[in-house]
Amino acid sequence: MRGLLPAVKHIVNESKSSYTSPFWTLTQMTGDLNHRVYHCQSTQDAQRDLMVKLFEHTDEKLAWREYSALRTLWAVDPHLLSPAPLLLLESYIAPELDVLITEWLDGTTITIGESLNKMQWTTILHTLAEVHQITPETTRVKLPDSVMAFDQPMDFIHRLALGLQVLRDEQVDRDLLDFVDKALSHVQQHLPQKWADDAPKTLIHGDWHLHNFVMDDETVRFFDWEMAGWGDPAMDIALLLTHESFADVNLYDQRWLVETYREIQQDETFAQRVDVDSQRLVVEWFLFQA
Repeated sequence: MRGLLPAVKHIVNESKSSYTSPFWTLTQMTGDLNHRVYHCQSTQDAQRDLMVKLFEHTDEKLAWREYSALRTLWAVDPHLLSPAPLLLLESYIAPELDVLITEWLDGTTITIGESLNKMQWTTILHTLAEVHQITPETTRVKLPDSVMAFDQPMDFIHRLALGLQVLRDEQVDRDLLDFVDKALSHVQQHLPQKWADDAPKTLIHGDWHLHNFVMDDETVRFFDWEMAGWGDPAMDIALLLTHESFADVNLYDQRWLVETYREIQQDETFAQRVDVDSQRLVVEWFLFQA
């Protein structure tokens, strides 16, 4: 990584979209202030391509969360699931920015139309199952609960109710508030107060959808782990089902996916938890839109 950090500092401070130093060519791939990503290509053949990702330095410590999740994955099985974590620097460029450097991932983003390629999705689900085999007892890396993790359904409902109250205080559009309030009440009436048995706690991605994994030569690799941590595996499937990138998939194929993963996990209550989490996420989406 010789000469990379000064090049990163230069391109950020100069607000450039590309920059070539004696050692690296940096190209900005996303334009957001938070999670800005640069593709770093070495001008010397001996170096592999790298990715630099910038995070706003907040209490959630998303850069540290992603770095820790990647370290956990690589301790279990290097090269298999995700990019290699190389370096995390807090506030290197500026007090409000953290820098995460990983290897660059090559591959094609998964895209689907009206129907699923079941062979492809079976490979994807088996790869996800390897992530969900990692538990707090099987790693020495310290990780908190996922940003999306909740022990019981009503913990999530309580959070949504607080969010709705904040919107009321901010005098958001009344019709929209009424709609969200009715949706929240409907979900609350149909959710169990608690799970019959404790849900499993494993490593989950926390933002698992089509834009966050690539496939190349039948190998699947996941990236963007800033929401990762310990949680219920059902949440990752619920996140996929409720994400806009999955909106065109018909109900039959959605059920097939959930049932296939339930069989992989051999978890009889998995489908119910996916359904509950999906309802929770839809209501939360309305709150964020408001």
